[in-house]
Formats: sequence, structure tokens, C-alpha cells
Amino acid sequence: MKVVADAVGVTDASVLYWFQTKADLLLAVLEHYDSAHGQLLATMLQPPGRCAIEKFADWGEVMERDADLTALYVMLSGEHLRDGSHVQRYFEDRYARTIEVI
Repeated sequence: MKVVADAVGVTDASVLYWFQTKADLLLAVLEHYDSAHGQLLATMLQPPGRCAIEKFADWGEVMERDADLTALYVMLSGEHLRDGSHVQRYFEDRYARTIEVI
């Protein structure tokens, strides 16, 4: 939490005010990136149909461009497969939204 506070120029207490736990902070970061990536994916998949399927391969380029973030998603989703945490529910919801988009 101190590293995050220092990076944004606030106190540890300020970070803890907005994010009571490390998991809350982590989820906020993931949700931020999901929002941006979700918009990008929706744009990539227009128009729908065969054209969208053909462009879906471009998503791999996005994943490669953000390799560290992609690795974080993979690691966290594996670590939280069965723990009943907020992080697990986040990934369950995320995968459900992905399937819905596809």
C-alpha cells in the first residue's frame, strides 16, 4: 500500500480510506483495465458476424502488448479458483461477460 501511496503522492491512510484491503485495491485496478479493454473489444467486434470473428484474432495482439497484465490475470484467476473470495467472484463475472460478448 505504501508503494501505491508514494506513486500517486498521497499517504498510506488515504489509500486505505478508499481501499480498505489490498484485494479492494487490486479489484479496482483490474476493473479499470477491464473497462478500457471491454470498450476496445466491443469496437473490435463491430460489425458483428463473420467480420467480428475474423477480427477477434486481433485480441491476441492486445494481450501481447499488455503481457504483464495478461500474466497477472492468468495468475490471479488460477490462484482464486476455489477460495470463495471477492477476487474469485470477480473472475467468474468477468468470464461470464466475456462469453456473453463472444
